[in-house]
Amino acid sequence: MQSKLPFVIAGAVILVVLIVVLVFAFGGKGGGEEDLPAVPVTGIDDTTQGEGDEGSQEPVASPAPVAPTSAKVVYEVASGQSVYMDIYEDGSITSGGTVDGPAKKEFDVTGTFKIVTSNPGGVTVTVDGTKLEPTGDESTGINSFSVDFPAILEQWKADHPTAGTTGTNGTTGTGASGTGATDGTDTPAA
Repeated sequence: MQSKLPFVIAGAVILVVLIVVLVFAFGGKGGGEEDLPAVPVTGIDDTTQGEGDEGSQEPVASPAPVAPTSAKVVYEVASGQSVYMDIYEDGSITSGGTVDGPAKKEFDVTGTFKIVTSNPGGVTVTVDGTKLEPTGDESTGINSFSVDFPAILEQWKADHPTAGTTGTNGTTGTGASGTGATDGTDTPAA
């Protein structure tokens, strides 16, 4: 019986080592919380701070707003509508004629922009998503939709006095159709 004793002891040692290795390999995960995906949960207000170093977390600063470099102007003529319009960019007429709906056109305006029409009800004009109302002379029936980007930029600067700016009044810029000097003035329509 003595000759089998070393084999039994060796088998027991191997079994203990195998159990220790398996415990370290699979047993040290703490309930498997790391296996769960990190999915953000919305609609729950969590007022607790993280565990451990409470009070040492600094608030995250929101990025500073940056001044716009242009205004997005869009005109739309509804289906079944027919509108005669002249388009002025930086004081110069760039197109004129009848536009039959449905039609839509976008412009990136860095200077002045104006649509002159006798049928303001047939066209919708928006500036950065906000509907623009026409101005006009009732005696002539001529109405216009005017956009002055330098004025928009100045208003933005007044609303955001601590923000960085990228656009300035009086610089050379590109209008919706090409290049032009942005001097902040508006040339009256014919």
